[in-house]
Amino acid sequence: MTRPSARLVLRTLFPLSFLVALPLPGAAQSDPNASAYSLQPGDRIEIELYTDAGVELSVVGGERTVDEGGEVFLPFVGSVKVVGMRQDELRDTLEILYEEFYAEPVLDVQVRLSIRVTGGVISAGRYYLAPTATILDALTEAGGMQPELTGPGIANIPTDQSRVRLVRDGESHVLNLRPDEATDAVLNMPIRSGDWIHVPNQARSSVRDELQFWGGVISFVANLVAIIVFIGN
Repeated sequence: MTRPSARLVLRTLFPLSFLVALPLPGAAQSDPNASAYSLQPGDRIEIELYTDAGVELSVVGGERTVDEGGEVFLPFVGSVKVVGMRQDELRDTLEILYEEFYAEPVLDVQVRLSIRVTGGVISAGRYYLAPTATILDALTEAGGMQPELTGPGIANIPTDQSRVRLVRDGESHVLNLRPDEATDAVLNMPIRSGDWIHVPNQARSSVRDELQFWGGVISFVANLVAIIVFIGN
C-alpha cells in the first residue's frame, strides 16, 4: 500500500470546521542534513543526565535556551558556548564537563529549533521543534489552519491559505497551502531556526467595500422612506 501524500492529507481534513494538518509518518525524516544541524541563538536544548547506575539527575536535566551570545547556563559548570555545535558534539562536550562531578555520566541531548506561527491558526505562538520538522509539522503544532479568523471584536474574516508568509533569514516567501493546491515539496519543506510562518486574512477589495457601504446606505434610505410612507398613510 502506498503512503498518502501530504497534499492528500491536507485536502481530506479541510472540510472540518478547521484544518488540522496531521504529520505524515516519516515526515520528520525529510531533511537528510538534520544530523548536521548547528545550534543557533534562540534554540532550545533538552538534557537528561544519568549516573552510571541509571539514576536520573534532575538538577542537571531540563530545558535550556541558547542566549544571544550563543551560550547556555548549566548547573555546576556555568556558561557554556554551544552555538555552532551539532547535537552529537554538544552531548560529547557535556559528558566531558560532567565527568568532573559524576562517574561515567550518560547524557541524552535533544535540540529544538525556535519558530513562530501566527495568524489564522488554532494556537498561535512560539514553538520548539526538532531539526527534522517540516512546514506541515509546524502548522500541526499550532493546531492547524483555520478557514476564518475569529475572536473578540473580530468578525469572521476568511484566511488566505494561498498566500501564507514564511519569513526566513530576513526574507519573506509566499507559500500556497490551499488543500487542493499545496504541493508535497512545500508541505515537507524543512523548517529553520527563527522561521516565522504567518497565515494572513484575505485582502479586502476596496471596490467590494464601496459596494457594501453604498448598499448599506441604499438599504437604510429605503427603510426610512418606507417608514415615512407608512406614517403618512
